[in-house]
Amino acid sequence: MTRISQLIGAHEVKTFNFWKAVLGEVLATTILIFVVTASKLHWPGSDDSSVAVIRGSLTSGLTVAIVLETFMHFCDCHINPAVSIGFLVARKVTFMKVLALIPAQCIGSVAGSGITYA
Repeated sequence: MTRISQLIGAHEVKTFNFWKAVLGEVLATTILIFVVTASKLHWPGSDDSSVAVIRGSLTSGLTVAIVLETFMHFCDCHINPAVSIGFLVARKVTFMKVLALIPAQCIGSVAGSGITYA
């Protein structure tokens, strides 16, 4: 296999682990976006004090930590297209994987915000 075909990673698309990683990205991003956006909702009887800022910050940080720890064992768990592109530039993932992960992350974020909206 040539060096260019290794960077592109067309052989990887046919594997079960590739699609498991793509599905993992969808689920991880959906959970992250749902929890973070739901934590920012104003519930009846809640105040808009500095506690809301701390609650939002802690929710975001802890959710990222929990999602990474949960999903990192079977997918790359980038949860962000910018992170995926950074890994591509650093040659840690193949081009085909990034080409599949970015739409998966976008689908997951739309699904997570859609669940919050519903």
